[in-house]
Order: sequence, then structure tokens, then C-alpha cells
Amino acid sequence: MSNPVEKVETAETPESETDFSQIRQMLLISFASALITLIVYVLWFEPIKTMRQNQLQIQTQQTAIAELQDTVKVSREQLNQQMQLYIDENYGDISERDENIAKLQIYFKQQDARLSNIEEALSKF
Repeated sequence: MSNPVEKVETAETPESETDFSQIRQMLLISFASALITLIVYVLWFEPIKTMRQNQLQIQTQQTAIAELQDTVKVSREQLNQQMQLYIDENYGDISERDENIAKLQIYFKQQDARLSNIEEALSKF
């Protein structure tokens, strides 16, 4: 009788080994699919997220640059108006040389003001 019992145990052993093998295969497949999903996420979705953030930053900076360009344009127009008003009030019919000197002085003052405005705006970035 000990023989049939041993044969029964040996007959059950391959089934349990195949069950264990199948479980191991399923676990390996699950692990591999999770790993592949993680790799796809890191290689595909993270760069897209970073690109969107960079696009938002670029749009914000372009808006700020457009505002700076507008202020420079306005200040240049104001410079011409101020320069003409200053010359008309202070010099009237004085020589052309003196008028050019006065223009240069006004340009230098206005350029200094514009540069300080630009430096101040750039320091915000």
C-alpha cells in the first residue's frame, strides 16, 4: 500500500509544479506589463507635460516682451514730442548747431530713462 500512495504523490507533484509555473508566468507578465506602462509614461507623457509647461512660459514671456516693445515705442514718440517742445520753448531761432546739441542732450536723458525702464522690467524675469 505504500506504493500507491507514493505514486499518488508523484502524480500530484507535476500538477502543483505546473500550477506554480503558471502563477509565476502570470506574475512575470503582470510585472512586465507594469514596467512597459511605466516606461511608456516616462518616455511619452512626461515630455508632453514639460513641453506644455514650456509653451506656457514662452507665451508669458512673449507677452512681457510685447509690453516692453510697446513702452519703448511710446517712450520714443514721447521723446520726439518732448524734444520738439523743449527746442521750441528754449531756443526758437537759435543756430542749428545749438539745436543739435540740445537734441543730443535730450536723447541722452531719454535713453537713460528708457534703459532704466528696460533694466527694471528685465530684472523681474
